[in-house]
Amino acid sequence: MTLSPSVYVLDTSVILTYSGALGALLKEGVAIPPSVLDEVQFEPQRSRLRELVEAGAEVIPPAEEAIKKVRETARAAGEHQMSEADIKVVALALQLGATLLTEDYSVQNVAQLLGVPWRCLTTRGIRKVYIWGVKCVDCGRVFEKPPGEVCSICGGRLRRWRLKAKGKLNFNKELHQSG
Repeated sequence: MTLSPSVYVLDTSVILTYSGALGALLKEGVAIPPSVLDEVQFEPQRSRLRELVEAGAEVIPPAEEAIKKVRETARAAGEHQMSEADIKVVALALQLGATLLTEDYSVQNVAQLLGVPWRCLTTRGIRKVYIWGVKCVDCGRVFEKPPGEVCSICGGRLRRWRLKAKGKLNFNKELHQSG
């Protein structure tokens, strides 16, 4: 199923941070993966999400093919910390050809790499697409892929490190799209 970009897929971050009326989006169309329903556990956000579903937001699980594509892209971009819910929300937007509403920079980064249009409601959003690795805070060694929880050279703590940027995004458009 392919829907127009005026259909929105909601990420957990939007439900947790946006205090406005999400119900206004229903006239365009809203889709939510089941993983977002599972991730929102506290009130009042859980009630707001339940109201959205009762008012017509569709709960749609993403296809395995779309999930696999998002996982591969996230791995290649070094976005190793993305949750299963993050992966599935991008996969659903990719599958439906919908616009992703998210405040999560990692989700925006992967969506941009896949050509999935996205919007923020409360933040500015990413300005560049980044490819990430990790760097040891003790010896300074940079790894493209995390060798584990600690540096394989000295045993030091690892932290996320920008390896390269893939160019500035065009923010004269209402939606952030590749191309």
